[in-house]
Amino acid sequence: MDEPWVQEKRSRSKTFAFTEKLKVTLSYQQILKQERSLLVQDKLFNYSLNYMYKTFGRKHIDRNIPSGIKRHELINHIIKMFLSEKYQLKRWNVKVLFLSSHNAQLFLQTLIINFTEYQKLLRAGLNWSAKIKFQYKQNIIKDKRGKHKNPHHNSWYKRGHLRFNLKSKTRAVEIQKDTPIRILSTCVIKVPNFGILHLYRNANEYDFSDVKIIKLKRKGDGTYQLQIVHVKPKAKANVQAEPAIGIDWNMANNVAYHDSNNKQYQLPPEVISKADQHEHQINELKRKRSLMHGSTKKITKNLDYSPRYWGHEIASGWSESNVWIVANTD
Repeated sequence: MDEPWVQEKRSRSKTFAFTEKLKVTLSYQQILKQERSLLVQDKLFNYSLNYMYKTFGRKHIDRNIPSGIKRHELINHIIKMFLSEKYQLKRWNVKVLFLSSHNAQLFLQTLIINFTEYQKLLRAGLNWSAKIKFQYKQNIIKDKRGKHKNPHHNSWYKRGHLRFNLKSKTRAVEIQKDTPIRILSTCVIKVPNFGILHLYRNANEYDFSDVKIIKLKRKGDGTYQLQIVHVKPKAKANVQAEPAIGIDWNMANNVAYHDSNNKQYQLPPEVISKADQHEHQINELKRKRSLMHGSTKKITKNLDYSPRYWGHEIASGWSESNVWIVANTD
């Protein structure tokens, strides 16, 4: 039996997501804005994550994370405390923070969704026995792929936990999607919150409609990339059975063969009639065998071939007399 942390669930979602990546060129002002936005985003991430651990973490595992309108109230409450404690502001100021309030709300929504998944693992681990918790911390059990899942020997309540950003590891700023991306020319687009961006390829090659997530990412080599996430419904599977090819031993509707073009070849009526006669004679022999007492070797030998077999032999060119001679040979 698999351990609790080995069990996996397959997604039954009716949609799939894919990301289009566009290499872009930023001006000096845009690069500076993106860097400062990352710094504020890191501070907001660490502050919000610390709040979530204190409010909905291991010591308060019975508390449910709000959803719907209550979740928006939770996000606004976290932002209000963040502004008051870190910047002594009463409301969001883009000129001071270099990050729009809408981007901050999108960022916190993603954080809370990820923390909700962690809380599910936390509640599942709470039901583990002391033995399983000890084995998980000692990292002595492998998963079904033969790999260790806890090489750092963390406790059970750190399984799937979210880490703090201590060295500004976040490299992408999420952009609001309510305002659509506009194509100004062949290689120039206008993006919300950042303005005009220059592409390395033709803008008409990309789809800017029905966008789910927009991110501006700084890569490790110092270049910038605009990531656009689309969510599309999955196409229904159109699986059709391949036509039968070869000999049909069951001979449904007296069809003995199918070729690669699914053309059917039926046995002639005279062959079917002769096969029925032979079947009638074999049934007579079977009836006599059931009434006889003693040796039935000679009769049993005559029954080794079925009428369907003789039907195929007659269809392949054997004469009726040759079939009957073979069937009655001792």
